[in-house]
Amino acid sequence: MNNIISRKKLITDVLIKLGADTANNGFYILRDAVLVYMEYKLPSGIRQCEVFTAVAKKYGISWTSAYTEARFLMENIMLHGDVEFLEKYFGTYYKPEKGTIMPKAFIARIADDVKIQCEELSKKGDTDIPDERKQVIEEIVEEIEGISNIAMIRFILSVVRSYKKSILSNT
Repeated sequence: MNNIISRKKLITDVLIKLGADTANNGFYILRDAVLVYMEYKLPSGIRQCEVFTAVAKKYGISWTSAYTEARFLMENIMLHGDVEFLEKYFGTYYKPEKGTIMPKAFIARIADDVKIQCEELSKKGDTDIPDERKQVIEEIVEEIEGISNIAMIRFILSVVRSYKKSILSNT
């Protein structure tokens, strides 16, 4: 379960639990920043500009634009999220009086959480999804990542959901 799809799903789940809005442009930038951070062997030595430069290339924007979008989402989470949950999740990094957290600490905390979840899931095993299905899912994710129009991605998702409903209703 330590593949890119499961990590993306876990990061997405964490961000949603924190109160992130998936319609916000920074959502996917922040998710990808966490993924980039997780790929480094020694993430504590990485600089923010390195993470956001890697993410910016994917979206065809400058690293400062990627950073700004992600920072805006983080600030929204900190200002509008559940204070008790945020204090519990981020611990001493979260300062409710400031309503913010350093982006690198934010990303590092989520990356650590996802690594732990991946390790726990790999211990349990991943026998419920056949290898052929995993491969197809990975191919779909790769293809969707090339689409920058969020409306098109939502359309694809609605087609998949309606197909799934029709299959379930026929059984």
